Amino acid sequence: MNDLPGWLKPTTVWLLLAAGPAPLNLRSTASFTIFAATTITTTGSGAINGDVGLSPGTGAAIHLTDAQVKGTIYAVDDAGPPGSVKAPSLLEIAKGDLTAAYNEARDLVPVPVGSFLNPGAGNIGGMTLGPGLYKFNG
Repeated sequence: MNDLPGWLKPTTVWLLLAAGPAPLNLRSTASFTIFAATTITTTGSGAINGDVGLSPGTGAAIHLTDAQVKGTIYAVDDAGPPGSVKAPSLLEIAKGDLTAAYNEARDLVPVPVGSFLNPGAGNIGGMTLGPGLYKFNG
């Protein structure tokens, strides 16, 4: 940093802290945009940016195409759509990791109140939710 011009040298060190709880550790599920147990369907439009996984449902219940997914489609068997990857062990681990993350989120404190509790009475379509811990009773 000594070879930087004076106007580029930092003069103040800032420490920024985010409000609220620390992010959840999603473990092996962090790359998944969609992870389901029984069926995955689509209206056919739009792109899915991230991985898709289905377990324990069979690959035949993944109603997406490789062209719709900008990531990898993982199935438990060879019945997945063309381009999907058979990865039952990976999906089994991901199911456990998803359950662990869910339980961690469920038990976070402080318990959400005010606008963080049941925003839109559970209907969040069209809403923009800022960062934070939200809870829905239904």
